[in-house]
Order: sequence, then structure tokens, then C-alpha cells
Amino acid sequence: MKNIFIGLWISIVIIWLMMALNIYPQSNLSLQVFGNYHSGEKNNSFQFTRINTTYDYTADDVTYKFGVENDQTTKNQMYIKDANIGYNIYIANFIFGLQKNELFTPVEKVYDHRFVDKTIIDYRNIQQQRDLGLSIAGSIDILQYWVMYGNNYNGFTDNNNTKRFCFQFKLPMNNFIVSLFADKRYEMSPVVTYETFIGYTDKLVSAGMEGFQYSYSDINTYGVMAFMNCKFPYGFTVTGRVDFNKTINYGTMLYLFGIDYQLTKSLRIEPNIICDANRYTGRVSLEYYINIGN
Repeated sequence: MKNIFIGLWISIVIIWLMMALNIYPQSNLSLQVFGNYHSGEKNNSFQFTRINTTYDYTADDVTYKFGVENDQTTKNQMYIKDANIGYNIYIANFIFGLQKNELFTPVEKVYDHRFVDKTIIDYRNIQQQRDLGLSIAGSIDILQYWVMYGNNYNGFTDNNNTKRFCFQFKLPMNNFIVSLFADKRYEMSPVVTYETFIGYTDKLVSAGMEGFQYSYSDINTYGVMAFMNCKFPYGFTVTGRVDFNKTINYGTMLYLFGIDYQLTKSLRIEPNIICDANRYTGRVSLEYYINIGN
């Protein structure tokens, strides 16, 4: 398995060089790196929390996407993040393969601090970021829709007996966006997730609120996340976030505050403090992103 991923990385480097030489001008390759320097109660350490490389190729109405990722939460294991093919026909775009769960797209775009920490649904492991299946996306006037039938695949194991069906509606209106999401899958009993998000973005401020309800057997979990980012001159952004999560009769709060600085076009750093269940951690988070291609 190790040799397979070494071969994949070599292939990506070759593709990158070919794109740099304009051999495949319709291609796009990106590299994204997340890192954290932790200052905790017992030790201080630096770790790369996430490193991913994604390759996109477009030919007429067909798109191809492939990506690999190394995630600290998987004990530095490398795995395939994206592997799909898409076809656009008139009012809809069909995508088959391993692909992103669109639940996360609107909230992460407005939140814009995924490199500091995950949004509440991802943080609490309510939904997975990727799934293997068939999706259809399109729009009716300004209403955007996304529907997926998936394998309940988490990137490592394929549970063929636990299919899932999910859908999302998005309504962008000037500086606002509203989204609704629902998901149902079967394990020992039905697992149902509902999510809603409203966000606002302009040149100086971005803010949003996300709420969810998760039901499995007799267990009901719900949570709310609210955040705001305020931009200042010279590349500074102040960000704050508050979460509330409750399962049965037990509730927890999360607080996050940080100051983001855009050091270069590709590099952001953010000293921040997070408090989860009354445990404080000081960190310096970074994001490095480069993109080659169209």
C-alpha cells in the first residue's frame, strides 16, 4: 500500500510539471497545507494537521477530479480524498465516484477558517466529509439543489449494507446565503441528520449560524454554531466563534477567538485560543495554499 501512494505522489508531481509546461492547459493542480503549534497544559508541539493535493481536468462537458490527503487524525495515514468523474448536461451536473459532501460547502466558504478548526458538524463527527456514490446538482432559477445516493463510505471502509440518501437546497441572495440539508442512512437503526445554515458576507464582515439535529435510535443530539470574522487594514482579520452541543442531558460549549494575518497570497497564520468543555488550548494555526493551472 505504501508503494502505491508513493507512485501516486510521483504521478502528481509529473502532472504538475506537465501543467507548468502547458502540456495540459485545461488542468488544475492545488496543494493545501494546514498546521498547528500547540501550547497545552503538558507539552508544546507543532504538527501538520492536514496536507492534501487535488488534480482537476476539464474536457468539454466532462470533468475529472483526483485528490490524496494526509490527515493527522488518521495517524499520518495517506488516503484517497477524491476520485470522481462529472458530466454536465443542460440543467444538471452528474458526478460519480468519491466526492465531497456538499453539506460543508456553504458554511466552510463563509466561515473561511477551516485551517483553524472544523465546523461544528465535522468537529462532533455528525457527518463525514466524503462519500462514494452518485450525485446530481443544478438550479431552478436562483434555487440551487444537490441530491446524492451514497455508499456511506468514510474513506477507509465501505459499508455496502448501509446506503444513504441526502439532499441540500441553497438560496443565495445578494450578500446572504441560506441552505437546508437532510440525510438518512441505515445502520442498526435509521440515522437522520437535519442541518440549516444562514450566512452573510461583504468586504469587511462575514458571519453565520449553523444548527443541526442528529437522531440515532433513542439518542438525539443537537447543536448550534455562531461565528463572525471582521477584516481590518494590512491583512488582519479578527475571528470569534461559539458552539453549543447537547446529547441526552449533557451539554458542552466551545469558544474560539483568533487574529488572522494574511502574510502572503498563499500563507495565512492565526494565533488563537480554543476552549472546549472548559479545557483551554493556545495555538498558532497556518494555512499554505498554492494553485497551478487555469
